[in-house]
Amino acid sequence: MIQTFNYNNSDITFQKGSSVMVNATEMAKSFGKSATHWLRNQQAKDYLDELSKLRICNLDDLVQVRHGGSDNGTWMHEDVAIEFARWLSPAFAIWCNDRIKELMRDGVTTTATDDEAIIKAIEILHRRIEEGKRCIETQQACIETQSEQLRIQAPKVAYYDAAMDSSATYSTTAIAKDLGTNAQALNQKLHVLGIQFKRNGTWFLYSKYDGKDYIKVIPQYYTRADGTMGNNPQTRWTEKGRQFLLQLRKEGKL
Repeated sequence: MIQTFNYNNSDITFQKGSSVMVNATEMAKSFGKSATHWLRNQQAKDYLDELSKLRICNLDDLVQVRHGGSDNGTWMHEDVAIEFARWLSPAFAIWCNDRIKELMRDGVTTTATDDEAIIKAIEILHRRIEEGKRCIETQQACIETQSEQLRIQAPKVAYYDAAMDSSATYSTTAIAKDLGTNAQALNQKLHVLGIQFKRNGTWFLYSKYDGKDYIKVIPQYYTRADGTMGNNPQTRWTEKGRQFLLQLRKEGKL
């Protein structure tokens, strides 16, 4: 059964058999395009290849080029026609789909008005806007997750920066060895001399010596059992601080 209906003042022919075939030449003409152009598209070729595998049919069953007679032109299987129509216009694709469903169900089809096509186009636009909103929400969630990961990683980054900056510094143990003593004894002696004090397990200089670039407090981050980050800073001596301690030794104070 062949039936022709009008879309935007263009006649488009449907042919119903075991499936529906649509005159793609007429479809494309109403948009000033050609079926051949779409068929040369790699995406169209891939679609036809996959569809032929799923439908277990030949490409000739999906796209037919007919010459002469009243059915002259390129004809497409309903599944292909919908994909082609979507390429031409989303509203047109919906319209074609509705005609195919009515033709398969009732054997006849009604002609949708331009207003109906516009309404359906608006529905598509609304649906795409909603999909866009969901996409934005998903992206925002990813950004928030990444921001949290950066926040967690920040102490580790600071540690690596500080570690790089500590390459020209000396541990108390190393300096104590140069002075012929050990770190514990040296720290205690410096405390007695009023040079440094201990707070939360870390040695700091008293205000008289602080700010003279004698030491650098290097963060030592670690992960607690509950997964949070902890810090056990380590005091290291700069070259200037090392010379200060060696001078104290020369003066007989260490």
